[in-house]
Formats: sequence, C-alpha cells, structure tokens
Amino acid sequence: MPLPSEGSCGEHNPGHHPGRRRSAHLDAAWGQWEISYQLRPSFWGGGLASAMINALVEWFFSHMEEEILIAVTQDANERSTRLLERTGATFQHRFVQYGALQRQYEFRRTSRPQG
Repeated sequence: MPLPSEGSCGEHNPGHHPGRRRSAHLDAAWGQWEISYQLRPSFWGGGLASAMINALVEWFFSHMEEEILIAVTQDANERSTRLLERTGATFQHRFVQYGALQRQYEFRRTSRPQG
C-alpha cells in the first residue's frame, strides 16, 4: 500500500499548517524506515507532535511488513528525546552526524499495542 502523500501528513500552507514543510514523514532512503517530524515553535506543547507520531507509527505497522521504524534526534534536543520516549520509542545508540551528536530510537512492531 502506498504511503499517504509520500509519507507526509498534510500539505505546506504557511498560514494554517503547523509544520514547516512537512509535519511528519516516513522515508526509507538509508535502508531503514525512518520517521521524522517538524513543527513550528508556536505549536509546541499542545500534544500535536505526539498525536502525529502515534498515528503515523500505527499506520506504518498496520500497513507495512516491517518490524522496526527508527527515529533520530540531536542529543541536545531534550524535547524531542522526551517526545520519542513518551510515544514508545526506545533509545538504541548515539552517533555523530552533521557535526552533532545524534540519538537513534526504535519503534518495534512487538512493542506496539495490538488494535
């Protein structure tokens, strides 16, 4: 089954959309499926990012035969780290990319509630 809007949630609309270019995105360009997300600061703290991640992760494991979905955030981004942990991702390891320390997390099919 194809990804909705190539994996994005919503369209770019600077006046009405909380994301910059995409709110959430699925990508398999590096050989693993990865979820990424981005919101304007004015939309932080309202639960929108959690809802987006939960919906996309649920969709992913309902429609794809993959066992793992990864997420990467900068080590210094404590809000994103807490968000990933709160939505069920587990920390895997740190690595350096783009000159900054990153954290890789995993969502696993076996750790998701069955619906």
